[in-house]
Amino acid sequence: MGGTRIAITGSNGKTTAKSFLASALNAYSAPGSFNNHIGVPVSLANMPKESAFGVFEVGTNHEGEIAPLAELIQPHVAIVLNVGNAHIENFPNSEALFKEKITIFNHLYNKSNAIWHESIGQKFGRSFGLRAGTDAQLLDLAGDRATYRLFGNNVSARVPGGGEHRALTLAAVLLATVLSEGELRRALELRPELVPKGRGNEIQVGGVTIVDDSYNANPASVNAAIQSLAGHHQTGRTIAVLGEMLELGDASEGEHQQVVQILAQVDSAVCVGDAFKGAAHKARVPWFANAGDALETVALMLVPGDRILIKGSNKVFWQNSFVEALIQRLS
Repeated sequence: MGGTRIAITGSNGKTTAKSFLASALNAYSAPGSFNNHIGVPVSLANMPKESAFGVFEVGTNHEGEIAPLAELIQPHVAIVLNVGNAHIENFPNSEALFKEKITIFNHLYNKSNAIWHESIGQKFGRSFGLRAGTDAQLLDLAGDRATYRLFGNNVSARVPGGGEHRALTLAAVLLATVLSEGELRRALELRPELVPKGRGNEIQVGGVTIVDDSYNANPASVNAAIQSLAGHHQTGRTIAVLGEMLELGDASEGEHQQVVQILAQVDSAVCVGDAFKGAAHKARVPWFANAGDALETVALMLVPGDRILIKGSNKVFWQNSFVEALIQRLS
């Protein structure tokens, strides 16, 4: 393969970043979340040798998984979007998870092409975030328009789907576009529909806006999704329907309690799954054992003008086609 290869990892946002960057570079990328020991080799094998660019996700839920995948990709540019407690169940602690994520930089051709969120604090490469001094600093966000300080110059960009978490993902994409010698103008005007299905794309039905973020969830992504929902300016109610977050190990109880505490920022909420049971009952938030039990209640509580977020680990809503069932019920 003669093309430039970009590898992306992080606790959340990998598929969205891949979608944004593949569009910005007109690059090859796999059609789904092909980010494990099977998916990455399949993605590499399917990349046409004449492709100018290839964008690859790299995931992990055990120690020692990222390094061999990065070795296979041999990236010219590598991105660590964030490091949270996603999949921490199989790691001894958060430090081990952090070390696992940054091993993606080990097989870079040039360490100056490492891209990382400001919280990760590497001594090489390029940073992005909210702080002054980062190479891609998010200065302002209004709706789906963001202003960045990019390598010392101010630029304006459309953020597909809006929200600070996606604006930060786009900051990393802008850096990767420049370091890959792509056309920056393409990255500045990405199409709204580039948000992958189940990762926060919006669906209008019966006067209700459904924010379908049902593909997966972890503490950081749930917090970001709730903040985005609470900050949305509209006349109707904001409602969060949250499924339990899996693979958190000993951290599970505390993380679910923290999520329930921030639900006060929205008008109404429903929690689904065993891990939410204690915290939801204590906070008097409606709770259901599974998505099927919750469906009728959620459908009946909605009125035109409402904005509803559906977010949970993959097995809660996504695998049970909850959003599709809700759409059918509202139709």
